[in-house]
Amino acid sequence: MRRSWFIAAIVIGIVSIAVAALIMRLTADESEQTSPTAWADSVCTSLSTWQSSITAISDVSGETLTPESLKQSLSDAATATEALVGDLKQLGPPDLESGDDLKRQLDSAASEIELSFDTLKQGAEDAADTSSPADFIQALAALAPQFQALLDTLSTTVDDLENANVPEDVKSELQQAFESASSCQQLQADS
Repeated sequence: MRRSWFIAAIVIGIVSIAVAALIMRLTADESEQTSPTAWADSVCTSLSTWQSSITAISDVSGETLTPESLKQSLSDAATATEALVGDLKQLGPPDLESGDDLKRQLDSAASEIELSFDTLKQGAEDAADTSSPADFIQALAALAPQFQALLDTLSTTVDDLENANVPEDVKSELQQAFESASSCQQLQADS
């Protein structure tokens, strides 16, 4: 009889531990979710910071753009792009019904930005490796549409999130979040 009580106590103890672990896991998942406005603000802050770094590629402050200065700007922009992708992918889902879907969409957008930047970076590195100044300028000019398309990803990323394929009430709340977030207002003004 004592043995069955002992076994029952062990089983109850194990079940209690499993239930406590499950509750902790569910609570942790909920705490990882961010309010829609805070989430939108984080997205726009990351995009704004990245935009500043990317536009620095073309800003030489009155100096002549050289292959060496271009390579340095590309290195800085690559670091900024890695930070952007890391920030966006580490950002949890917003506290919305379709938060996980929006998180997947954001992760996908981050990967597309990274791919677009890598393509632009390769073309710019090729331009920097040309043998003459005329070839350098010509190669850079050919990259202008790619550069503009990369900058356009800022607004399209936000637009795509705001117009995601989610229920209308979620879409409305998300659009309001992006409109309310001060960093999103600034990003829209800068774009």
